[in-house]
Order: sequence, then structure tokens, then C-alpha cells
Amino acid sequence: MGLVIGATCPNAAAADYFPLNVGNCWVYSPSYGKGYRIDSIVGTETVGQTPAYIWKRLEAPPDNYHERRWLYKDGLTLKAVQFWGNEMEPPLSDPIVLDPPWSLENVYSPTVGNTWQIELTVGSTVYVASFLIESITDTVTVPAGRFNGCIRIRQLGEITTEDVTEKEYKRYWLAPDVGPVRYVKYGKNWKGVKKDQKLVGYSLE
Repeated sequence: MGLVIGATCPNAAAADYFPLNVGNCWVYSPSYGKGYRIDSIVGTETVGQTPAYIWKRLEAPPDNYHERRWLYKDGLTLKAVQFWGNEMEPPLSDPIVLDPPWSLENVYSPTVGNTWQIELTVGSTVYVASFLIESITDTVTVPAGRFNGCIRIRQLGEITTEDVTEKEYKRYWLAPDVGPVRYVKYGKNWKGVKKDQKLVGYSLE
């Protein structure tokens, strides 16, 4: 399928809010660099005994942030079994196996008020993210189109190194049968928008 621009996504029962198929691609603007953020499903791999899809995030230069998550669906829940991220080009080195796997969101029947948490420790740094589903009926208009019935998720991240904690404040929106359509990063205590990445095009296999 070619890149879709200016599409409207209807709200549908039993929709999939994060489609996993090799070749799926989402393009956002602005990047943290000079250009576009590009997310894509680049392949599959079995981690331990878990078959997973490899989701890749790439920010444009000079930011050059690369991230990969090995994703799978466990019942109604999207989970990540492995993680890698760095400001460098692949090849990958030492992906982190997530044990237990991260639970990211309910991708078929989300409920307002649902909360969950993930944690990652790298050396002396501990990252904890807390999530809250704030809405399942948002309408989001971005360059790629108008999307109805979107999930709005609030994410509070806490990064602690040597007893010093920094917080990050984010929200993101998932459209039924399309996936993430908007990512917003806020200033302290959700005040002011620091970055607003909006979907400009997508291709789903």
C-alpha cells in the first residue's frame, strides 16, 4: 500500500490501535532533528520463546535518535519483550531483554481510567513511566487526516540517577486501525508544549 495522506479513520468496534505487520510505516513532523520522524515495522524475531515484531523509531539528524522495541500482542495487550535505543546508527548492540515484558496498552478494548507502569534499569539509572488512559473518544486532526475514536494516553516518566530525579510529561493518541497519530511533550507539570509530533502520512500492509 502507498503512503496515505489526508485519510479519515472511522471509529470501529474491536479496532486495533497498533497494527503490527512488517512494512507498516508512520511518518511524523516535526522530528527532534531537521526532517521527519519515521516509525516502521522492520521485521520479526523470536526473543526467548516469544515471536515479536521489530518496531523502529528514527529521528532525523542531527538528533539521530534510534530506538527499537520488540513488540507482540498478549491477548488484548500490546507488550514489549526487548528494547534498544541510542543516538547512533545500527548495528544494534546489547538489546535489553525486558523481564517481565512491558505492558504498553490494551490495543483492542481500552477503558478510561486504566493505569499501568513500566520500569527499566540501565547501570545506575532507573526509568519509570506511569500511564493513564484519559479518553477513548478523542477526534484528532493532523496533516494525515481526521481520526475519530482515538485513545488519549498520559505518560509521566521519571529518570533517576544517583538520587536525582528528572521528570518528563507526555501524551500520545492512537487511532483505531491506524496506530499512533500524535505525540506531545510538555514542560514541567504539563505546562506548555515543547514538541508536538503529528502524523503526516502512513502506510499499512
